[in-house]
Amino acid sequence: YRGITVNFNKRLANRWSMRGHVNWADWDWKLGPEFLRHDDPTDTIGDPLGFSDGEGPYSEASGGIKADVLVGGRWSFNLNGLYQVAPDQPWGFNFGASVDGREGYINPSFVRAGGPIGRRNIQLSSDIEDFRHDDVIVVNAHLDKEIQLGPTSLTLSLDGFNLADEDVILQRQRN
Repeated sequence: YRGITVNFNKRLANRWSMRGHVNWADWDWKLGPEFLRHDDPTDTIGDPLGFSDGEGPYSEASGGIKADVLVGGRWSFNLNGLYQVAPDQPWGFNFGASVDGREGYINPSFVRAGGPIGRRNIQLSSDIEDFRHDDVIVVNAHLDKEIQLGPTSLTLSLDGFNLADEDVILQRQRN
């Protein structure tokens, strides 16, 4: 595993704040003979990842309702900030925005082969990273105005999500 994460944080001062991170990682998980002696994913009837020889790279799959999503993007980032527009004025308001991004997850196709005993999934590409979903970039924004009502205050807000209208595929049937 080789990786680096850079975080930054600018606290609220002079009407603005910002924070974020950039992450890059490069890793390979090879299934060598020591691992295969105790847990060989290729000797099971329902091999979910479809490796025929146990020597290729391996990727973790998510579970639950998002099962069969192979996670493992190499990079991700987040940048979010707040700017206070005329906070000393009665009409002043706050504006915030965020941008999130990550590399698309791998999506290797497979076919089911074999008979009733020993059926297995066989990956159709030689490299697990031959097929990868598009990168995901999401832009969100927020406006709010606080109104003082005596000892109480009321906050009106407007939020916008996925403002770049990206419609990236996050999961697809691999079989």
